[in-house]
Amino acid sequence: MIQIYNNFKARLEKFSGTFVRYVAIIKLITTDSIWRFKKESFVILTTSFLGVFFQIWTIGLAIYYARVLEKGENIRLFSHMFQIRTSISFLVVCGIGVLLSLLISAWLIYFSRTRSLALRRRYEEFCARRVLSLFGSSSMIWSPSGRSFSDSNIIFRLARIDSKNIGRVMWMLLDTIIPGVTLLAAIGVLFYSNAPLTFLMLVLFGISSIFQYKISVMGAKNSTLREKYARGASTEYQRIILRQKGISIPLPENESWFGKKVFMSGHIKRFFDAQLGRLKAIENSQLVSNILFAATMFVILLTLGSSIILRGEGWGNLIVYLVALRFGLVNMKQISKKVTGINRFYPQIKRYFQFVENTTTPPAINGDRVNDYCITTSTNTIDGSLASFKISKGCKVGLISSVELNRYTLAFIIDCLLGHSRRAVNNALSSIWFMTSRYEHIQGTFRESLGLPGNYEWQDLCKEVEEIETGLLDKLTAQLPNNLDEQVPPDKWNTIDKDLKYSIALLNALRSNKQWVVIEENALRSFSDNVLKFFMSRLSDRITMIISYSNVANLERYREDVITVMSKSEVIGMGSVKWFMENQQKIKDIVGKVPVKEAKRGVVDIDSDDEFEDEDI
Repeated sequence: MIQIYNNFKARLEKFSGTFVRYVAIIKLITTDSIWRFKKESFVILTTSFLGVFFQIWTIGLAIYYARVLEKGENIRLFSHMFQIRTSISFLVVCGIGVLLSLLISAWLIYFSRTRSLALRRRYEEFCARRVLSLFGSSSMIWSPSGRSFSDSNIIFRLARIDSKNIGRVMWMLLDTIIPGVTLLAAIGVLFYSNAPLTFLMLVLFGISSIFQYKISVMGAKNSTLREKYARGASTEYQRIILRQKGISIPLPENESWFGKKVFMSGHIKRFFDAQLGRLKAIENSQLVSNILFAATMFVILLTLGSSIILRGEGWGNLIVYLVALRFGLVNMKQISKKVTGINRFYPQIKRYFQFVENTTTPPAINGDRVNDYCITTSTNTIDGSLASFKISKGCKVGLISSVELNRYTLAFIIDCLLGHSRRAVNNALSSIWFMTSRYEHIQGTFRESLGLPGNYEWQDLCKEVEEIETGLLDKLTAQLPNNLDEQVPPDKWNTIDKDLKYSIALLNALRSNKQWVVIEENALRSFSDNVLKFFMSRLSDRITMIISYSNVANLERYREDVITVMSKSEVIGMGSVKWFMENQQKIKDIVGKVPVKEAKRGVVDIDSDDEFEDEDI
């Protein structure tokens, strides 16, 4: 008995936790979408409500006409008396009223639906813009659980696919509000007509909601599984194509592996199973709704019908109850379908808002800014390594890394160096400037790309470049427009000499007030000794970190104060350039010769684009 109680309690707690998280996500997206565009949402909901109202008005008018026709009463309308059973004029008036009501209803619903689609597109664009904006302006980029840092595939999915799904969910939420209001109104009418019977109906609704909940959970689970197996399924398809490319025996003579080993096992089968389960969630929800409808009609006919037969009256109440019940059940069926559809996108919604909430730049620390940092080694695997090293303004750190520097990995690298102090990590990330060998500029004017003030002129840039080295000035005037407010096409920017490009980039670093300047070493190789000396001298009031990978031939050229070796997610050794050279082979054996770069998109995910049509939802 105690075991049964504990199992029930555990299941109840699990259900409660899941329900709370689900409600929190729905509340979050409702606030972020409908409440953000509350004026547009109000117009959409108002016109949708009026459209439904005119439909109900039309049904009410038809019922009223039928009742009056049954009684054979006379009606006065605009000082005219009509005999209902014989008046063609009144029939025409009623017909025109029904026609106008339905036409107005059709236009209002059309207006509401088209505005809803426009708002969905607007919100989807907003979500995609927010992903790209946060990614481009933040130093801490969210990464999924189990990953050290994010990559372009994740950002693409968030901006392209998850943003589209978020827009769909907002559209589905809007499409659920009016049916919800209609359902509440129908329940009110049902309680007014027959409270005990309506209470019994609610009990049936409650029982069906348990099954609807389980269906929704399975839909979300299959959605997660579908994403999990999509990449593997794509890879298997590629392997099938490559294998067939080299097989000389025609497939009909060599078909056993094709049918049994390819589509009956592995990621392809799991992918299709998950996709089927996700699609079936809607149909399962519809099945439960239809069973509920059948059970409800049976109970009503059995209870109200027998009461009417015994009393010989009450047929009018039965009609009213059935009409109200019809509205209630139809709208409940629609709500169940929408809720199940929304829940299928729960993993994507959760991932999107995790990115939004956790992709940030730590706020700048003004009053209590960290000026001295300390790098510590995690292990003592290399002889002669320093246990710790303090760095401050003017210090040059050489980092041997197996992780390529970019916006994804910046926070990861800083955390590996300073992770023992969260305050130090946040302070460094709030005041950091970095440059990779693939230094890009924004697609705007030259002034905007360099972040130059309005009073800064072309002659000022020429003076700065000439101060670096005379030869760079000739390249500047020959390769770039002499108007800072002119746009520089990406193709032209990519063709200018590397030493000029990186010099212009480092001038940006000098103009900034950033405490940390992080540079890829291979970007500095194009500099002459004079250019390198110029920038190293100007950066003497910053903490400069130069990141190298497998090529360490130029280490001594930058006069580093310390060489730090990072493997995976920890610092495994520190020391002088001499120490590094003496232990270079051992370090290579530990770190590896090839840097761990951002994964290339070798295959296209099956679900990399639009996997669901709106009719499925």
